[in-house]
Amino acid sequence: MRGMLIKVSSLMFWLPMSLALAALGLLLAFQRVVRQGVRIGDQRRRETAQHEEATWRCKALLEHRLRMACLSDPDTFPAPLTAAAGRR
Repeated sequence: MRGMLIKVSSLMFWLPMSLALAALGLLLAFQRVVRQGVRIGDQRRRETAQHEEATWRCKALLEHRLRMACLSDPDTFPAPLTAAAGRR
């Protein structure tokens, strides 16, 4: 009888403990996935903003030939020196 009580009390300790550890592991995995999603979203937002700014600069060019060359690939044209210096 006493051996059976030890087994039951041991089971009552380890079962909730293992369930708590499994839940903690799932929460940590979920946190990692969410943080990575936020990081990727921020990076995508920054890249989109940079591309939109480059497109805006291209559309502001006066010479048609330069504007068309710039709009075909706006990321290859550098930012104006005044804007680049002001951001640092």
